[in-house]
Amino acid sequence: MKICMLVRNPMTHDIRVHKEANTLGQAGHEVHVVAVHQENLPMTENKGTYTIHRVQLAAKVEWRIS
Repeated sequence: MKICMLVRNPMTHDIRVHKEANTLGQAGHEVHVVAVHQENLPMTENKGTYTIHRVQLAAKVEWRIS
């Protein structure tokens, strides 16, 4: 199964998402995490059992749940 996870951070210290993505990858799933790009970080990073894809935001986005 292909799985896409979306986070609102650069995915450098999000251990909760790392553990979940790693577990799913080890179970044989194709896991992609979409994160926010930050300077000095690669746009794509292979973590072995999953891949991080960082995207640049065109404008500052305020996340709000109503």
